[in-house]
Amino acid sequence: NFIREFKQMINFIKMKIYGEDEDIDSSCLINPELDIEECTSYREKLTQLQLDNDKVWERENNRTQIDAPLVIKAPYIVLCLMLDSLFDGRPLERFWFLETVARMPYLSYVTMLHLYESFGWWRRAVLL
Repeated sequence: NFIREFKQMINFIKMKIYGEDEDIDSSCLINPELDIEECTSYREKLTQLQLDNDKVWERENNRTQIDAPLVIKAPYIVLCLMLDSLFDGRPLERFWFLETVARMPYLSYVTMLHLYESFGWWRRAVLL
C-alpha cells in the first residue's frame, strides 16, 4: 500500500513541477478488474469533490455548543483554522490526514501493551 501511494506522490510532484501528465497504469488500480477508462472516470469524479470551509464553520456554529474551558477550546479552534488553510480545496487529503491522526491513540495503546508484555510488567501485580 505504501509503495503504491509513494509512486502516486512522486507522479503528483513530477506533474506539479514539470507539468507532465502521466497515464494511469493498471498497477496503481485498487481493483485490477477495472479498466483504465473506468478508473479515469472515477478519478475525474474525485476531482469534482469540494469542501467549503465556510459551510463547515457554519455547521459547527449551528451545532449545540459544548461548554469547554478556553484552554481546551482555543487550541481546537487554532487547529481547525490551520487545517482549513493547509487543506483548502483538497478534501481527500484532509480526510486522509484526519484518519491518520485518529489512528494514533490506538497505535500508542497497542505499543504500550506490547512494551508491558515485553518487559513482563503485566505480571507484576499478579506476583505481588
